[in-house]
Amino acid sequence: MNKISLYFILYLISQILFSCHDRVKTCTNIGVLDQERKRVNLSALADSIEYIPLSSDSILDIILKIEFSNSYIYVKDKKSLFAKFNGNGDFITEIGKRGNGPQEYNYVNDFVVDNETGKCYVLNYNHQKIYAFKSNGDFIETMDLAFEYPTRFCQIAEGLFIYYNNSRGKKDICFEIIDIEGNALKQFNNDNKFDIEGSFLTFKDDCILYKDGEKVCYKEIHSDTVFYVENQEVKIKYVLNSEDKSFVNSLRSNPIFFMNHSHEFIMQTNLFETKNYIFYEYWYQNENRILIYCKQKNYSFEIDAKIGFINDMDGGPNLYPKFVKSGNTLIGWVDAYKLKAHVVSDIFKNSTPLYPEKKKQLEQLANSLNENDNPVLMLVKLKDD
Repeated sequence: MNKISLYFILYLISQILFSCHDRVKTCTNIGVLDQERKRVNLSALADSIEYIPLSSDSILDIILKIEFSNSYIYVKDKKSLFAKFNGNGDFITEIGKRGNGPQEYNYVNDFVVDNETGKCYVLNYNHQKIYAFKSNGDFIETMDLAFEYPTRFCQIAEGLFIYYNNSRGKKDICFEIIDIEGNALKQFNNDNKFDIEGSFLTFKDDCILYKDGEKVCYKEIHSDTVFYVENQEVKIKYVLNSEDKSFVNSLRSNPIFFMNHSHEFIMQTNLFETKNYIFYEYWYQNENRILIYCKQKNYSFEIDAKIGFINDMDGGPNLYPKFVKSGNTLIGWVDAYKLKAHVVSDIFKNSTPLYPEKKKQLEQLANSLNENDNPVLMLVKLKDD
């Protein structure tokens, strides 16, 4: 090999190495461990707070998902009631019917609402189907899915992005893009195969999918990396660095070891983004925690999920954020009986919130409720800066 060829090869290698290094530097790396824990007032992040009592025409069990679309509120509960409310919280209809008939689903693993058409899509793990319904709840059609155990999906420009649970570790395909008629557009190979001897463990949050604007993002339980999908390609978004406390697949193969040592590893439970923040909820050392990362200031801290954000705005219940609306409004909720108990407590009576008039309005709202009523949504609009 002559010198020119050798120098050329070395040059190529150096360019590849520098290119990789640059990609690592540009990928946001957020440390999860050893974060400063704070008690944070809601007013430090938020501009306003609003309450929407969900009418009790249809009684909800524990809420598992909320989505706002075209001035409507869609709610799925633990018993797979999939209900539609208007913007004031008045019940409109139940989407579809629960059951085992040809046009019925026996469980709602996930749902998507098309903002343009108003169509609702229901993902049913057991039936291995997606059900499509009109905005009034009437059945349209079903789409058979190609693989077993579909558990999460999101809408993208091309159609639907689907995750297939990988608890057994043997799947060839874990992600798929289909169009709105059910035709496969692209499938993604599973790069996380593992061996299991005997029984296996399934986790509800094996993969978290969420929307950041128009981007679908996801994080699998075994990986610290958060990815996003763009033009049918998967790209790195950022890393939630758990170091040696990351969940590892070997935990799945020994359920007894897992039960005894699960507190030593980080177990993801929720993840979403607003315009300026990333919210990462996880279970570690027998505690539920929430990490908040400020994108603009490259700064992160942790709050106790049992406490949430201290409500200094109207003296009401603290906010435990679960979802996001329109990219900049946090969504939480409080049970009616808890709200009624709160407004008669000494803590509330003696509070001096920033907006005393809103304290009075909240007390009036609580007094108008029955303790068995549906939960009251809390909508907290974040500051733009």
